[in-house]
Amino acid sequence: MNNRANKWISCGAVPLAFFLLYAATAQHGVAWQDSGKMQYRILAGDYTGWEGTALAHPLYIGMARAWGWLLQTCGWRWDVFWGMNLFSALGMGGAAALVWQAAASATGRREAGMFAAVLFGFAHMPWWMGTITETYAWGAAFHAAEWCVLVALCKRMSAGRNAAVLWCALGLLNGLHLSLANTSLLNLPVYGGLWVWGAVKRKTPWWTLPAVAAFWLAGAAWWWREVLGVMLHHGFYAGLTDGLFGENYAGHVLGGRRFFGPFWLPNMMIFALNFLSPLWLLAVWGWVRARTRWRDWHMVRIALAALLCIHALFFLRYPIADQATFAIPTVALLAIAGGAGIARASHQWRGRVKAVLLLLGTAGPVLLYAAAGCGLGELYARGAIPRKSRELPYRDEIRYWALPWKQNEASAQEFVDEAEKIVHDGDMLFADATVASSLMAARALRASPDAWRLLSPWTGETPGQLLALMRQPSQRVFIVSPVRGYAPDALLKAMRFEKEGILYRVREGE
Repeated sequence: MNNRANKWISCGAVPLAFFLLYAATAQHGVAWQDSGKMQYRILAGDYTGWEGTALAHPLYIGMARAWGWLLQTCGWRWDVFWGMNLFSALGMGGAAALVWQAAASATGRREAGMFAAVLFGFAHMPWWMGTITETYAWGAAFHAAEWCVLVALCKRMSAGRNAAVLWCALGLLNGLHLSLANTSLLNLPVYGGLWVWGAVKRKTPWWTLPAVAAFWLAGAAWWWREVLGVMLHHGFYAGLTDGLFGENYAGHVLGGRRFFGPFWLPNMMIFALNFLSPLWLLAVWGWVRARTRWRDWHMVRIALAALLCIHALFFLRYPIADQATFAIPTVALLAIAGGAGIARASHQWRGRVKAVLLLLGTAGPVLLYAAAGCGLGELYARGAIPRKSRELPYRDEIRYWALPWKQNEASAQEFVDEAEKIVHDGDMLFADATVASSLMAARALRASPDAWRLLSPWTGETPGQLLALMRQPSQRVFIVSPVRGYAPDALLKAMRFEKEGILYRVREGE
């Protein structure tokens, strides 16, 4: 493999191609759910959030604000929220390039990297997360960067000083990753096992351990700052659990909740959309049929297989509403293995055949996503797919979840624009977390937001306080969704609701 061509492709062509793909399909306007919350936090400069250190993502907020400053310096005149989404496009484009590099370096075959990048970059969840404001794009980039260093380590365990430099680089990357998202901790058991193996075989100098720890601590300084602050005020255990799980997720992470929660099946259906590319079939065939004599592949395969087991197990048993988003590292590792499998199967094929396969790997998923969206939409319209207890205004639920591209998905922006026509100064509006984040982001963009009060699960009112506020005769009160699960039960029992546009007017119960 020509090293110069390899570097040009991995450092230039691949990230640029995927960045342009994600940028062209990125969402415009404000977003729903956690994406809207991230947009608000970036605009407000909120580095701590309100759900604990594990969900603070301070490095991501800092990087996104720096990106916004760069766009403004360059004279950006378009949608601010689209600019935020382009930051995710940049991160996921980099992640695809690093997946290319990891597969090519592990196998020594450029086509393994190309096929791995196509499998990953056109998969459903990476594409989707590359078009909205979320941490997952840059989390995927950090994961893939760490795995590139890991592959190099597996191939250079006896290289002395070079190995020490790689170990320090791995420690720094993982520490920075921790300040961005603490799923970086899932990689540490494999790194630790590899270091112990190297130390036992006398290939890794003992002094690399404190050096790696120092680099890791330096990279994770932002995360540790938040954790130590909680420890000083609330004790060691409270600070540690806050850094690892946040305020509400310890039971989910540690397995205190049931494995098959109410969100498991729909999340598995979304996860299955990652594998619509026909190239996945060729990858499996390549693994089953062919053998390889790639140098150093055995140790690389063990390390990547261990990472795959850890990330897949974590994702599969993490029963939360956005469970499918945590599958991105699993998809990346499967793409690396898939690229290797295709390279095995196609090592004697001509370049034209491989070009056709790459075309199939790019055009095939696009057509299949569109077909899946139409087919599922028809089933949903006929009632074959159960409807949600609450459907958001303007949002086509099937297209929203089934199609990874979001350039024509503006339901949150339409909702915000219409809601602000109904709610006037002095009014109050209660919104659940999915909707409140969109309203908060839209209001943060304005120098002087309208003087109406937004109530949400994050504003801290008890059910009794909410009832008292809503019973004040001098104020109009609205709610987005008077549905169980999206409003306090006490409120639903005590009040009645009248439809007014896309909102509901809250009235005293009869």
